[in-house]
Amino acid sequence: MVNHKEILRLKSLGLTHREIVDAAGCGRNTVTRTLARAREQKLDWQQAQSMSQQGVSQRLFPTEQKDPVYKMPDYEWVHREMQKNGVTLSLLWVEYCEQCHQNGELPYGRIVNLASMNSFVAGPKMAAYVASKGGVSQVTKAFANEWGSRGIRVNAIAPGYIETDQTRPLMDDEKRYKEILDRIAVGRWGQPEDLVGPVLMLCSEAGSYCNGLVMPIDGGYLAR
Repeated sequence: MVNHKEILRLKSLGLTHREIVDAAGCGRNTVTRTLARAREQKLDWQQAQSMSQQGVSQRLFPTEQKDPVYKMPDYEWVHREMQKNGVTLSLLWVEYCEQCHQNGELPYGRIVNLASMNSFVAGPKMAAYVASKGGVSQVTKAFANEWGSRGIRVNAIAPGYIETDQTRPLMDDEKRYKEILDRIAVGRWGQPEDLVGPVLMLCSEAGSYCNGLVMPIDGGYLAR
């Protein structure tokens, strides 16, 4: 939640716009809008300091009772802003979320990380790889807990053996290839296209109740 009272206090200390943004930990648009509303309402720090934080916010932005709706990002605006020096996706994300909450809307976000079936099982001579993929699994769950209530769904896909240039050495090893194939329940290695459907599902409303999920896409390899 934006601390509008703190923004007014910082302004009374003579801080610049950028210094207020950094000190208050909010977006540029939020500071601009707060100070503009304060001028319209003739609310200065001398008055605001005796009010509660919630009281200042309600004075500046009277609460409207309505059911929250999801707000899709304005991607054209994002691309324009990214052309400016000093603008980052993190900064735009903060501003987008604040704008949503001020308008009684929920930000719409879907994050799909790339884990692996080695997030679940390990093998010899691959300690660094399995450690990194285990980390992807855990950070997916951590962010799902942090951002789920803010309209953001964080999940991961965990591919099994997929036919790519990276797995070509395994495919060329007839003995190892057969060992792997014998364990895959559907009887074939995966294709890159097999990952498309699950990702689309997780990014759409069909996956709106999926959060913190690490989804194996392995043809049943882990089921055996």
